[in-house]
Amino acid sequence: TGREIAWAALGSLAFALCIFYRFFGRFSRLIAWSGFGRFDWDYHMQLHWVIWYTITHFHQFPFWNPYKCGGMPLLGNPQSPILTPFLLPDLLFGPVIGLHLDSIVHVALAFGGAYFLARVLGISRLGAVACAGAFAGNASFYMYYEWGDLNFLSFAYAPWAIGLLWVGSERRRLIFAAVGGLVMALMVMEGAVYQLLFTAIMLAVLAPVVAFQRQSWFPLLLVAIMGAFAAGFMAIKLLPGLAFTGLQSTVRDPAGGYGPHDILVALFSPDREWWTAYIGILFGGLALWGGALRFRRAFPWVILAFVLLALARGNFGSYSPWVLLHKLPFFASMRSPERWLIPFTLVAGVLAGFGTDAISKMAKPWGTIVAPLLIGLALIDTWFVAERQLHFLVENYEPFFEHAERLEASAAWAEPTFRQFYNPNLFGMTGIKTFMPESRMTSAAKANRGLLVCYEGDGLEPDTHALDYNQAGYQGEQYLLGPGKLTLSRWTPNALSFDIDVPAPTVMVVNQNYDPGWHLAQGQGTVVSKYSLIGVKIPAGKQHIVLAYRSRLFLIGLGITLITFVMMLLLWRYERLRGGSGMPLREYRR
Repeated sequence: TGREIAWAALGSLAFALCIFYRFFGRFSRLIAWSGFGRFDWDYHMQLHWVIWYTITHFHQFPFWNPYKCGGMPLLGNPQSPILTPFLLPDLLFGPVIGLHLDSIVHVALAFGGAYFLARVLGISRLGAVACAGAFAGNASFYMYYEWGDLNFLSFAYAPWAIGLLWVGSERRRLIFAAVGGLVMALMVMEGAVYQLLFTAIMLAVLAPVVAFQRQSWFPLLLVAIMGAFAAGFMAIKLLPGLAFTGLQSTVRDPAGGYGPHDILVALFSPDREWWTAYIGILFGGLALWGGALRFRRAFPWVILAFVLLALARGNFGSYSPWVLLHKLPFFASMRSPERWLIPFTLVAGVLAGFGTDAISKMAKPWGTIVAPLLIGLALIDTWFVAERQLHFLVENYEPFFEHAERLEASAAWAEPTFRQFYNPNLFGMTGIKTFMPESRMTSAAKANRGLLVCYEGDGLEPDTHALDYNQAGYQGEQYLLGPGKLTLSRWTPNALSFDIDVPAPTVMVVNQNYDPGWHLAQGQGTVVSKYSLIGVKIPAGKQHIVLAYRSRLFLIGLGITLITFVMMLLLWRYERLRGGSGMPLREYRR
């Protein structure tokens, strides 16, 4: 009902605000702790800042990031959060405040999505609260937030996609699969590639089990349609991303394994600090109870739970699921098998919802008293552990960032025109990142400097031949290989304007990495790769040229995405005119 939807939305927001209450009054501060997490905080903050600054200051779409690694694609970066509704808070309030607001809303989406999934599974309102609390309250979300892996919160979309699959299966409507594809595409738009792969595996396991249980091929059809629509919706970012990374940027060795004891500690130990997916004994007990007493309805989720636990164990043999999965494109780049406990918390939440309903119906009136009491205690338990992660983050605010923020405002640090900066302090003698304030990527971008030594995950750092202005052989941010006059008339991230007067044909070199997306938007010449940098062969004479970065694959992807939207609207219109078959599988819920 509309009333339940309103209360669920308010409850989801209240849950998120309770988790992040320590951030109130600190939204304008970039909060990051002094450990390894500062690298990822700086990494994601630089992406947010460059996107925001390119749009608000230069009024350009953020195709290219000149401030990083000698220049590299920004839209094509798999972790760049550009094509998402959550770009709006960044544009309105700035990237720091926007980032904190985004995080609160994502936790609310995680709670509301798990509640929605439980309700479409036929679980009661109280059981749905248990499902939502176990998923949105699991400590892995806040552990990764503490470390700076901000895109892990995008897994909040997973229960929405799975719930839409369930609704489409029951109502026998394909439009729900199309909308589910849009939800999955949002993960990629926010730079959450891992989370998309998690959700894809969950759907790939659930659909065949449900199809077998219901003796119907329709769930399999829905998953195929959802995958096709997801690929179509994300084409606008997927195609530039594949051009940048290939099918798999880094083929990782699927080494490393985690025993049952490690998994139990991660799920049930409140004192675990390094890696945790804490759901607590109470939610865990309810999940076991639900799987046992509601086995027929919980059967697909029990199967999925075993699959995810097997993946989380990592490499325990040549035919372990983790090793086999690494033979597939995209999955070959995955690391840290314990991350599969994150989707497991959603499965545990669903089973806990079944367990809550089982207790409520066991012995009245005691069951109706015991079940809410258990849920309340479980929510408090997970809140304490999750909030402790953020408490540590807020209370250990790194003076390093305060120093860097002062440095950003320093006139001595800021460059009047863009210049490349070689920062050896980023890497120490042992190869460990030391991250001195003058080497911080966000600080450098704000100071109009491009860092030649940078941090980019999954081995995607380009091997740059760009030079720092203090290095031997530096001839400027643009120079001619022959005689003539060259003047930079305008510099922006995506377009460079020059006035050139040369007596004979020559080559102009721009001190940024070459990429096929660069082309001449105005003037005569040919864009080439020169010393792996941007080069332009220009004829003799005087002219004004504009060198611009435009991704042809972006335009192709944009067309595919728009066509996919039209197809979704046509499908919705067709099924609305045709009429539905209702809920023919309601007996399954019994």
